[in-house]
Amino acid sequence: MIYQAKVLHIDENIEEQVTLQIGNAEITCFAYSPFYEVKLGSIYQVDLELLVLNDYTVEEISEGSEPSLSRTGNTFAYVVTGRVNGRYLKSGELTFKDDVLLSDFGYLDGKMVAMKVDRINADFQPEGCIKTNTLGWVIVKSVRFYGGHSVPEKAPPARTRISPLNPRDYAASFIAG
Repeated sequence: MIYQAKVLHIDENIEEQVTLQIGNAEITCFAYSPFYEVKLGSIYQVDLELLVLNDYTVEEISEGSEPSLSRTGNTFAYVVTGRVNGRYLKSGELTFKDDVLLSDFGYLDGKMVAMKVDRINADFQPEGCIKTNTLGWVIVKSVRFYGGHSVPEKAPPARTRISPLNPRDYAASFIAG
């Protein structure tokens, strides 16, 4: 999911390690920013994604448990506590998408769970790329497509609607602006 995030800390030794504030949540992520340098104190649009390197560990927990993000020591690893809704895990203000939740853990749909993840990736979106107007339309200046093609900066703006549940759908269809 795409969120507005403020950069609170950039690690001196591991340049990809950043601490972000998204709403009331503070998380340390592995940052992707291929288009520009990320600056301390700045606010960016970031796409958050959970990364599990080996086996998934997802356990049902008590319904009275509070949603939380608990970092494991000084690593990138977290235990994400929240409610499963199909392929989504909602933990407080943050919602993470992982298709494995639906395919392998569908029996936990609607339940509170604790999921161990190796890291949370933060894909920093190009500055000025995504802006939402009051109708929920997204104004796009330049979009990265998975095939490596993009709309040139000098092209007229395009409009498309992002599904609130799947922001990666924005590359699917465009209407000339």
